Amino acid sequence: MKETEHNVIVLNTDGFKFARGFKMPDDQNLEDKTLQIIKWGKDNLHPNFLNKLFYSSAYQGGIIRGKVHYITGSGWKPKQGSEEQIDEVFGSYNTQDFIEMIAKDYELYNGFAVRVLRSMEGQQTYEHIDFDMLRADINGGGWWYSDDWSKGVQSMEQTGLKLLTNYDPRTPEFESVYVYVEKPKNKQIKKSKLDSFNVYPEPVYAGCLKSLMTDVEIQSFHLVK
Repeated sequence: MKETEHNVIVLNTDGFKFARGFKMPDDQNLEDKTLQIIKWGKDNLHPNFLNKLFYSSAYQGGIIRGKVHYITGSGWKPKQGSEEQIDEVFGSYNTQDFIEMIAKDYELYNGFAVRVLRSMEGQQTYEHIDFDMLRADINGGGWWYSDDWSKGVQSMEQTGLKLLTNYDPRTPEFESVYVYVEKPKNKQIKKSKLDSFNVYPEPVYAGCLKSLMTDVEIQSFHLVK
């Protein structure tokens, strides 16, 4: 910083670093014929970007958690005497846990998924499955699950990769998945074997993504020593 002859202070900004590599990702839905999926974002990791905003921005985390609490309220209120029977259909979680996980995914991604298991006797149980771990099958046959889509090698042994067929109450599938997706409106659609490449939801807060990124960057800037 120096002072000119006209008493104007000139600030040397060479030492300041405002960006730390946090960029707006490309959210295109593209075919990956090797994995037989529709990629969620150009790098197939768009939900990871949304997750980072959730955990890095106090504003975003607070808003999402607040909305989930507002939606789930004081909990599920089954008829008296039927609590255990209802909880049994949600696997290792109770009803309240199940609803909260569904609500969180819905607020974070604008979609959610339920894994449906059917016993030999035809009894069904329902489990929450993380929506960010699913990718649409290129032929529309269901959804591919992976423990980690960032890994270069995807297989059952490496990442638990497997195809979950779409839930249909008329078919006796042992394992399937019910996926709810609220597709964005007024967005250009590319036609493919699916109804469109536009298979993934757009979060309701899409308009403020840059603001959330700025919040994270400001925190990083103030932490620079």
